[in-house]
Amino acid sequence: MATSEQGFIERLIGEEIRRMVADAIKQGTVISTSECASQISRAYGRHTLSERDIADEVIMAAASAGVAVEIGQRSPLLAPVAGADNG
Repeated sequence: MATSEQGFIERLIGEEIRRMVADAIKQGTVISTSECASQISRAYGRHTLSERDIADEVIMAAASAGVAVEIGQRSPLLAPVAGADNG
């Protein structure tokens, strides 16, 4: 039973990814893999996929649809330092 439940949840996740990509197309926006993966992971808490696996699926769906993709998050280590010449 757990296997069929996981399969169902994974199909729902796939549908959610397609919806997010379709929304990005309609709005002409960039899709953020980390934000999408985080939202999906929270919404479907009983899934067995890692956020990285979900992000990979987002990347593949967005790329195949021709949507610009933001991969990952900006590291706080790379953030500009206040008062420094970040030029």
